[in-house]
Amino acid sequence: MTCTEIRDLFSPYLDRQASGAQMLAVESHLQDCRPCRGHHAELAGTQKLLAALGPKAAPVDLALRLQVALSQARAESYQRRWESLQLRWAHAMRKRPSPQAGSRMRTAGTAPSHGASASRGASAWSMTASTRWGGV
Repeated sequence: MTCTEIRDLFSPYLDRQASGAQMLAVESHLQDCRPCRGHHAELAGTQKLLAALGPKAAPVDLALRLQVALSQARAESYQRRWESLQLRWAHAMRKRPSPQAGSRMRTAGTAPSHGASASRGASAWSMTASTRWGGV
């Protein structure tokens, strides 16, 4: 393997995430290549310094901030669902046929052809359709 390929494996090697074959390749290369050995030593030293720092303590109010953020996200999600439901309902109500229309759709301005609603006349039907369907 080339020096570039070996150096790409330094982080996984130091973190013990490299495969067995990769670890053997790095170790073999480090025995023969002085520049890579120096680079590896620098990275290993940096890793030890970082490990010596230890974990950073979480802020005291972290749990509260997380609860507030989750609560806000949940409220926004409910709001979006409610708005979607309202929009769907409004759309469904706009497209539903008039109860007077029976099973057939009629266009505004045409008189019903049978039943009790036939006596209402074309103007009553037009007004009902315009009012109910927003002028459709």
